[in-house]
Amino acid sequence: VAIEEIDPKTRGQLVHQVLARLMRNLREAKLLPVSQQNLAQAERQMDEGLNVTAAQMEEQLAPAIPGVWTAGVEGIRSDLRGWLGNLSERPEPWIPAYFEYSFGLAADPERDADSHSERAELAGGYLLRGAVDLIEGLYDAATGVATALRITDYKSGANRTKGGLMFGGGELLQPALYALAVESIFPALKVAESRLPFCTAAGDFKDRVVPVN
Repeated sequence: VAIEEIDPKTRGQLVHQVLARLMRNLREAKLLPVSQQNLAQAERQMDEGLNVTAAQMEEQLAPAIPGVWTAGVEGIRSDLRGWLGNLSERPEPWIPAYFEYSFGLAADPERDADSHSERAELAGGYLLRGAVDLIEGLYDAATGVATALRITDYKSGANRTKGGLMFGGGELLQPALYALAVESIFPALKVAESRLPFCTAAGDFKDRVVPVN
C-alpha cells in the first residue's frame, strides 16, 4: 500500500540505514572522529548516503504524495546536519569499531561484516539476538589495545527519557541487555556505558547515557 507520509517506523529505518552507511564511509575515508576540520566532508558523505538510501526506499514504498516524502527526507537531512555539527563540537576518545553489529541474525550486507553469527548467551543460559547500531572502543595510547567498549543505539524521535535512566521502569531494557550481549561476545572487555543519542532537533541532539557498572 502506498504510504502517505514518513511514519516514525519508516523514518527510524531510513535514519539507521543512513547512519550505518555514513559511519562506514567516514571510516574508509579516515574522517573519524568527526571534527570541525572535516565537518564539511562528513556532511557531503551524509548527503550522498541519504540521497541513495531515500531513493531506494522511495522505490520500495511508492509514496502516494511525493512532495510529502521529499519534505520528510529534507527534514531528516536537516536533523542529521545538526547532529553532525553537534558531534564535531565535542570530540571524544571513543573510536568507532563496528557498525550495525548483529548477533544471531541472518547475514545482511547492510550489517557489519564482522557480525557474530550465533546468538549471544547471557548468564543463566538466556539467548539473545539483535543488532547494535555502533560499538566503539577506548584504546590505550601507548599500546593501542582496547580497554573498554561503548555501545550506541541511535534514536530518531523526541527525547522522552528521564534523568538517571537505567531500565526505564522495565520499558527500556535494550541498553542493559545489549551491554550483556556484547560482553558475552567480547569476554576480554567490559562495556563501560550504553548511550542513546537523539539525532534530531526534536531530541535536542542530546545523549542519554546509561552507565554499566
